[in-house]
Amino acid sequence: MNKVKLKTYLIERKIIKAHEEAKITLLSGGYINNVFSVQTKNSKFIVKVYQEQASSGFQLGASKERAIYEIRALREMKKRGITCLPDVLFFDKTNYIAVLSHAPSDTENYNT
Repeated sequence: MNKVKLKTYLIERKIIKAHEEAKITLLSGGYINNVFSVQTKNSKFIVKVYQEQASSGFQLGASKERAIYEIRALREMKKRGITCLPDVLFFDKTNYIAVLSHAPSDTENYNT
């Protein structure tokens, strides 16, 4: 999925409006999934596109069905009061695409 296809996808699912300007940025750090930051005038969120094979040249693979377990785990942990996790705003279990709340600006980055 590229930025143009992602914008079309988000419009078709009424996550953003067709006339809305959206800044879509491919984030780095993932080996298998594509993760995008999306920012509009009124919202900011993350889109995670689950894939089975790494597109970055790595010899990595994983079943896309893992997305279902990840989303279930996020929702269950939220129900139990764990607040340092993103909210699941939308999950497309046919295409394995998740829309998640953006991390707060004070979130620590452990990759540094």
